[in-house]
Amino acid sequence: MFNDITNYSIEEIAADLQICTFIRRTEDDMFRFIHKSFMEFFVAKKLKKEFLGKMKNELHFKLIPKDILYFLGCYCTADPILDKRFAGLTSPKRKVSSSLVLRRNTSIAYLLSRPFHAGVNFQNVLLDMIDLENLSFRDCVLDSLELRNVTFSSTNFDKCELTNSSLFNCFLRKVVFESSAVNIIVEDSIINLCEFKKCGDVQLRGGKVQLEDVNITQCAGLNIESSSKGLMIGSSVDQCTMIIHKKGIGVDSSTINGTRIILESDSLHLSITKISGCSFEQFDDGILRNRRRALTIDKSTIVDSSFSFEHNILISESASTFQGCTFFCPVILSTQYTTKEQIFTGFINCRGLIVLENCISDRTKYYRVGDLILVTEARKNGFIASMIDS
Repeated sequence: MFNDITNYSIEEIAADLQICTFIRRTEDDMFRFIHKSFMEFFVAKKLKKEFLGKMKNELHFKLIPKDILYFLGCYCTADPILDKRFAGLTSPKRKVSSSLVLRRNTSIAYLLSRPFHAGVNFQNVLLDMIDLENLSFRDCVLDSLELRNVTFSSTNFDKCELTNSSLFNCFLRKVVFESSAVNIIVEDSIINLCEFKKCGDVQLRGGKVQLEDVNITQCAGLNIESSSKGLMIGSSVDQCTMIIHKKGIGVDSSTINGTRIILESDSLHLSITKISGCSFEQFDDGILRNRRRALTIDKSTIVDSSFSFEHNILISESASTFQGCTFFCPVILSTQYTTKEQIFTGFINCRGLIVLENCISDRTKYYRVGDLILVTEARKNGFIASMIDS
């Protein structure tokens, strides 16, 4: 079919290669693929052939680049045997001798093989240096994963379990979790424009939990445990139970509705935030009960909400409005209020006891406006004692 190649000179062969194929000739008389993707395709083809032939190759020993794994994953849709073997390595049902490197490579290839995954388990796998876009997961289990430098975008998790997993330097954008369980450690990662809807339990733990423009709706529990102060910006929480641990979280330019908020200690900082129909309670840890619970509230509006702690609650900063709120514990105001009028306009149709700390000072025992009582710090103990005696 072809003439003997020995009948042609090297220059003639090189010219044919250069003109008729996807290989180009460089200035130093070397040959390269005209585009990197050709090389990635042929490397993937070689890896597939060796893997199906049960030969140990680079898949077992090297972290294969994601672009080669993409082409390797594409073979899964056309080769049922390869697809089955890769699926088996994402979550082996029995103890296997496969290396962690092999499972990392095959799991990434399998993830990239199709836009929709149903009923698949990914367990004890390292995923790193990849972008996962426009994917959907349904009834999947993603357990004990380690994700490093991974970007999830425009991805949906429906009735899934993302549990006991760690995210390091990851970015989640436009990711939707619906009716799913989420229990992850977040380190140096950002959760942006994401949604958590009707999730049974959402647990976000780590060095600094950062939520930007996140919507959390009808979740049974939202547990935020940050070893350094976390941040929630431009987000909304609706009809949830929100438990905030340790160093707490700063909430800025957000909306919280119909939510039970449980604080461990000194753990919530509100700024330019609207809160309606919420209850603030203390975390019953049995150890920190005697510590003052602190809320830092700045330029926020709180409507029809209640505050219930075993001991005092400290509300600092000013320029906030409380309307129709009930305080079931003494509230200590440490603010810049200097007149009674400023306080009265800040607390509208509220009920409870307000202690003025470093605010107004005069000889009046207390002020009363409807069901709201205001007393100076110097007269607090005597007033509370007189109320108990009566």
